[in-house]
Amino acid sequence: MKVYWWIFAYTSVVSLFGTYVYRRTNSEISDIKHRSDNKNIGLLFAVLTFALLIFFVGCRSEFNDTYYYRDVFQNYITGDLSQIKTIWQENTKSKYFLIIQCFFKRFISKEYTVWFFALAAFQIGAVIKLYYNYSVDYFMSSYLFIASSSFVWMMGGTRQFLAVSIVLYGIDFLVERKSAKFLVLVLIASLFHISAFVWIPIYFVCTSKPWSWKMVAFIAGIVIILFSLDTFTNILDEMLEETDYSGITSNFDASNGVNAIRVLVTCVPWALALICRKQIDKEDNDFLNICVNLSVVSTAVYILGMFTSGIIVGRIPMYFMLTNYILIPWILNNYFSPSLRFLTKSACILLYFLYFYYDMVIKGTGRYGSELLGIPYV
Repeated sequence: MKVYWWIFAYTSVVSLFGTYVYRRTNSEISDIKHRSDNKNIGLLFAVLTFALLIFFVGCRSEFNDTYYYRDVFQNYITGDLSQIKTIWQENTKSKYFLIIQCFFKRFISKEYTVWFFALAAFQIGAVIKLYYNYSVDYFMSSYLFIASSSFVWMMGGTRQFLAVSIVLYGIDFLVERKSAKFLVLVLIASLFHISAFVWIPIYFVCTSKPWSWKMVAFIAGIVIILFSLDTFTNILDEMLEETDYSGITSNFDASNGVNAIRVLVTCVPWALALICRKQIDKEDNDFLNICVNLSVVSTAVYILGMFTSGIIVGRIPMYFMLTNYILIPWILNNYFSPSLRFLTKSACILLYFLYFYYDMVIKGTGRYGSELLGIPYV
C-alpha cells in the first residue's frame, strides 16, 4: 500500500512545484483566464509529474489481472513471428494485442517488465497530453486523477486502458469536430478492446450543447434499460452469441456492481457545471461543453453499472472520466470568486484525499507486488 502513497505524494508535490515555477517565470501573464492557451506548467514538469507512476506501473508483477498479462507474455508469446498465424486463426478477442506483443518480444525485449514500461509510457503519455494541452490547472487535474484512483485502470484493465489511450491521443479531433479522423481512431482502439465502440453513439451526444435533448434522450435510454434489465440482457446475449463475448451477461450481478460512493464522487463535476450553467452557456466553449456532457455520461453509465456489473459496465466510464479532472478546475478558476474558489478547491482536495484513503486503505482496491523491486504481493 505504501506504493500508492509514494505516487500520491510525488505527483502532488512535483505538479504543484511545476505550476509554481511556470507562474513565476511567466509572471507577466497574470490572468490565466485571458491567455490564448491553457498552459500553466512547463512540458518537462508535466512529464516529471507522472514519472513515478510510469515507474511503478512498469515495475509491477502483481496487481489484479496483471498476472494474466505477465503469464501470457512470458509463457504464451514466443517472439517467433510465425506464431502470428496461430494467434490469428484462434480468433481470440485480444488477437491484435497479442500480435503487438509478438513483435515487441521479437524486436525489442523478452522481459515482461520492459513490455509493461512501454505500455505505461504510451498510456500515461495520453494523460499528460490531455492535461498539458487543456487543463487550466495542471496540479489540480493530476491530483484529481491520482486521488480518484483512476490511475489503477492502467494496471487492472490494461488492454482496455490501451484502447482508452488511443482515443485520448485524438481528443483534438473530437474538439475540432473532425469526425472521420476521430472515428478512425475509435476503430483502431476497438481492435484492442471492443468496448471502444461505445464512443460512436457517445460522439454525437457529447458534441451537442450541455443539457440538450440528445443528453436527455441518452439518460432516458439508461433509465429504460434499468427498468428492463432482463430484456436488455437477453437482447445483448443474442447480439453477442456468435462472438468472443457470448455469455458476457452471465457476469451481470448487482452484488458486484459499481460502488455507490464512486458514483457520488462522479457526480461532483457535472453538479458544479449545473450550478454554473448560465456562465457555461454564455461562454459556449466547445471543449468545455464536451467535458460537461462526458461527465453526465460517466455518471449515467456508472449508475447502470451499480445494477449490472462493476467489472464489465463499470469500466466503460474510463473512456469519459478523465476530462472530469479538467472540468472541475476550469469551473472553479473561471466562474468562482477568489475567496469561494479557495474554499471550494480546498474542500475538493480534502474530500478527494479522503476518497483516496477510503479506496486504497479501507476498501483495499488492488494489491501491488513487484518482483523487480522486491515488493511482496500483500
